[in-house]
Amino acid sequence: MEIITTAVADGDVPGASVLVMQRGETLVEQAYGLSELETKQPFQNDTIAWIASLTKPISAAAAMTLVDQGLLSLDDPVEKYLPEFAGQVGPNGEHAPVLIRQLMSHSSGIQSSVPLRPRFFFEPGWYSRSLEEVAAAIAETPLTFPPGEKTEYSNAAPYVLGRIVEIQAKQPFGEYVREQIFEPLEMRDTEYAIPAGKMNRAATVYRKQDGETVVFCRFDPTWEVKMTMPDGGIFSTPRDIAQFAQAFLGSESPSSRGHQPRPC
Repeated sequence: MEIITTAVADGDVPGASVLVMQRGETLVEQAYGLSELETKQPFQNDTIAWIASLTKPISAAAAMTLVDQGLLSLDDPVEKYLPEFAGQVGPNGEHAPVLIRQLMSHSSGIQSSVPLRPRFFFEPGWYSRSLEEVAAAIAETPLTFPPGEKTEYSNAAPYVLGRIVEIQAKQPFGEYVREQIFEPLEMRDTEYAIPAGKMNRAATVYRKQDGETVVFCRFDPTWEVKMTMPDGGIFSTPRDIAQFAQAFLGSESPSSRGHQPRPC
């Protein structure tokens, strides 16, 4: 774990927790550094941290459960579910349909930045927005390249996918993810909003600004989280993420023996 100890010692990250598993058995589970610089709170194995873009494969897995149910096809065009995308054009000014699978593979041509989202997005105003609003705003933007032509990272595309999941599941995106992914996989510390009772285990999110480490997010459990960001809104722990990864490997983790959920 030299890479982690070096990163903490050099101040690249305040702290971290690491979990290494093989064939469902834990080989390494260790925490390093601090989860809160101001109070010198040590990082623990069960510290709840923002997992940022690791949210994206969880969003894709949720969409795949709808594919399993026959409620969604990977080769469906987005406009089948969101008619406003029928007017979206590519760089040549012509319409080119985006497919569901392209939303998940960063090959849709949808821009990277998320419309309506402020630069520092952990705030009540952004959390009060809806996926419907964001998807509609994305439909008004031009594609940066024809769908399927190449791969280019997009934070905005998962919002379109999330909105389609809401429509087909007939319930809010976050609720569907919780019911289809978090609960069956027993990801008990994974949430879009950290409950007040778990804030003592929550890591503060920091960022670098002009060479200094400053607070990016100190989650407030009083915030009403309507916006469950499909591109990067989840807080979790290594053990919960291991539960998610294990489901794709086809072997059981110690805490899920006798229960074999299939997220996709």
